[in-house]
Formats: sequence, structure tokens, C-alpha cells
Amino acid sequence: MTEEEIKQLESLGINVDKHDINFDWNDQKFLHVAPSKSGKSIYWAQDENPYFFKFENRHNHFVHIGVKCRTFDDADNALSKLLTATQKRIFPFTSVIIDPVDRFIQRIDEDVIEWAERTYKTNFNCIGDIPNGSGWYRRTVLTNGFLARLEELPCAKVLLFHSHVEEQDDRKGSKIKKRTIDVGGKAGSKFLGWADHILHGEIIAIGNNITRRIHTKGTQTFEAGKSNPKIPDVMVQKNETSEGPDFPIIKENFMVLKNCFEYEDKGK
Repeated sequence: MTEEEIKQLESLGINVDKHDINFDWNDQKFLHVAPSKSGKSIYWAQDENPYFFKFENRHNHFVHIGVKCRTFDDADNALSKLLTATQKRIFPFTSVIIDPVDRFIQRIDEDVIEWAERTYKTNFNCIGDIPNGSGWYRRTVLTNGFLARLEELPCAKVLLFHSHVEEQDDRKGSKIKKRTIDVGGKAGSKFLGWADHILHGEIIAIGNNITRRIHTKGTQTFEAGKSNPKIPDVMVQKNETSEGPDFPIIKENFMVLKNCFEYEDKGK
């Protein structure tokens, strides 16, 4: 555009400012999908000050800070408290991790069924049984509302998923098997579209050595993607042994990702 065109557009109230790629760690939204017990939680625990929303009792093998979420209200109340801390400018956390999201969705569905049973004065086995699609609608409202509030936190936002093999049709109509998140339908599409970066982890064990790979470039056979070109297409994690987690190595592996962004070290 010429300077004259820019002036004319601005005179009409049209914003013509260019926006660069945002490399600020605090503005990033990650979705990390990998098999169960593949080290997703420990990986994100290597951040400076991570905070976990724990929807499973599987966090006893590493030091962390977080809240147990037995119900959706537990998670919603904890998020409200974090937002209050943000408003009071006493928010030290560098990432907030929802772990795992499939259990988070289960807690939402339980909340929706409780609401429906109070409203309709009858029992329901699943939200699909609730009349007029109101169960699905309420699930969508609660999920979207939680994610919107989560985005207000001044830190990286992370959703952890278990992987799931799904049969899909390719462009030629052939059946293919694709590794993706274990939440399907509109809810699954919402989460995939919400994330800036989709990390797909796999683990390979040969003898006593364990190699982990995190893919950020998707293919027909697995879900992955990124908005930051600095992130490698494949991050090959250094070897560990099956004797137990080697935290210095896991920390080094995690920093390969974080060093692709700009951040302030708040200390751990």
C-alpha cells in the first residue's frame, strides 16, 4: 500500500497496522496429545511455575502445585481464584495445565446431567438423552465459557489429551487410521481449533532405553500443528532409562520448546 492509500483507509477508521507473529509465552495455547502414561504431565511440570488442574489421581510421582478437580465446580471455582489473583497482580504461574481434558469433559457431562435431572425431574444416563438437544447445548456453553476465561490468564494455557486412533476417510474415499485426541464430535473440533500449537507425542522403548518424540507437523496419520515457525517439526527427546524419570533430561527436553518463545524467567 502507498502512504496515500494508508492515510485514506485510516481516515475511514480502518486499522492498517501490521501485527507480527506473537512469540510471547504467556499468550500461547497448547494442546498436547500422547498415549496414557507417556510423560505428558512430567514434561509440563518442567516449566518454571506450572499450575495443574488435576482430573486424575496420577500426579504423585513428581513435585507440582495444583488443585484436585472432582467436579466441574471444583475447576470453575479454582479458575475464578486464579483470575482474582491476576486482578490483584499476584499471579506467579508460567503455565496452567488441564490434565487430562477427557476427564474434564466427563466432569462437565456429570454437571449437565445433574442440572437436567433437577430441571426435568427424571433420571438420565447420558447428555444425549436430555430432550431437545439441551444437554449438548449446555455442555458447549460450559466448555466455551471455561476456555474463554482460561485465556484471560497471563501464562501459557495447556490442554493434555490421551491419544485415540480414529478411522477416517481420506480425500480419495479410502479408510485411514489417524491418531488424534480422545474427544470426538463438535467438542473435539472446538479444542483442536482453540489451540495455537498441537503437540503429538509418541514413545519408543527399545530394551532399557526410552526415546520420546514430539511432532508439531501433522500428517494423514496423526494430529499436529504449530503457529510458531521456530518450533521444530519433530523434537526428538534425549534418551531416558526405564529405571525412572531423569528430571534434568526432561527439563532440557522441555526447554527445547520453551526457548522458541519469549518469556521472563520467574524462578521455580
